Amino acid sequence: MTEGAKGLAKGKVYIVGAGPGDPELLTVRARRIIEGASVVVHDALVSSAVLSMVREGALIIDAGKRRGKHRMEQDEINDLLVRLASEGKDIVRLKGGDPFVFGRGAEEALHLRRAGIEFEVIPGLSSALAGPSLSLLPLTVRGVSDRILIMSARGAEGAAVSWDCLNVSGQTIVFMMGISSAAEISSGLISRGMRPETPAAIILNASLGTQRVIVTDLLNLGKSCAEAGDDAAGLIVVGETVNYMTRLADGS
Repeated sequence: MTEGAKGLAKGKVYIVGAGPGDPELLTVRARRIIEGASVVVHDALVSSAVLSMVREGALIIDAGKRRGKHRMEQDEINDLLVRLASEGKDIVRLKGGDPFVFGRGAEEALHLRRAGIEFEVIPGLSSALAGPSLSLLPLTVRGVSDRILIMSARGAEGAAVSWDCLNVSGQTIVFMMGISSAAEISSGLISRGMRPETPAAIILNASLGTQRVIVTDLLNLGKSCAEAGDDAAGLIVVGETVNYMTRLADGS
């Protein structure tokens, strides 16, 4: 048995995917771990509905990071998890979507491993998949799109997305955290040869009661996102499969 501060046995960190927001979309294991947690360190995109499942008396720490508004920097979060586990506490590190899909879960897991802290990753349903499905937007359709590309609209440390190696034909592209970068996405894809009239969908607050979908085209994507408002949780889907939303809704 490993020991932490004051000779206590080290705790364990559960890196849990909270899914897109609706508690009904949690995995059975994620729900059980959340409901039994005594310490929860959560991200900004974890919904209040999921957080309401944490038992009364548990310590809940908001470590949320939104664009330009960080309650805690990543290094602080890493050190917090190690410190709490070294005090013998079991911690739920609760992250929106899936921890290993643009959630910096790998960085936190590696930090824990190097510190000798036991951890377990519990997958979650990524909004990149859930949002389109809940909107009746298929990401693949035989003969239309046989590939899915899931991208972050933000490069590491705020760097611009590189469009040079992007193949835009025959695939559906899902951009996460892309609402504020919509104009850049539009110009970048058009510069790579995607038709300006390619259909696009903006999905906001996926899986929640406030979910809404805006259908536009690539040329007008920036304008449509600006009118929708800046929401870091929004998704942008670009590709011919967007046309199937109407067909699946009315059977056309």
